[in-house]
Amino acid sequence: MSLQLVREELNMLDGLIKNMLVLRMSLIPIVAEIKLKGNLPMFQPDRENQMYKEMEEFSRKTGIDNKLVSEMYKLIMTNAKNIQYDMEKNIPPYNIEVQADEDMRKELNHTFEALESIIKEDISVVFDKFNDIIEDDRIDAKNISELGTYYYQNKILRNK
Repeated sequence: MSLQLVREELNMLDGLIKNMLVLRMSLIPIVAEIKLKGNLPMFQPDRENQMYKEMEEFSRKTGIDNKLVSEMYKLIMTNAKNIQYDMEKNIPPYNIEVQADEDMRKELNHTFEALESIIKEDISVVFDKFNDIIEDDRIDAKNISELGTYYYQNKILRNK
């Protein structure tokens, strides 16, 4: 396999990560608005602790460095909290009111459907390429997560 082919795979996966980050961050103002309308605290330590526990479990199961996963999520959650706090204090540019009218629902649904379509297409391409990479191993992965985990544990970790 050539370096260029591997870099193309990495670029595709980076694109997926970026798309997922956009999707995740687009939900933060909605979460903040729900908290504001429900008089709920912006910071919910139980939720944050639950997220970190899930990341530890993910790291344990996949063999991916827990520090990498935790630091990545710490940055994501810090950014999300900052957006929510700014909305709570009505600080621009996050002083938006999320209206749950029918037009907005349709627009959000259309956006999410478009992102989902792009992401599904990218994932199928990644899955096909992963199959090409490890075809000699003749494994029967049921999904991209299993395939990626297998590759990481059997090809990356074993070579360390």
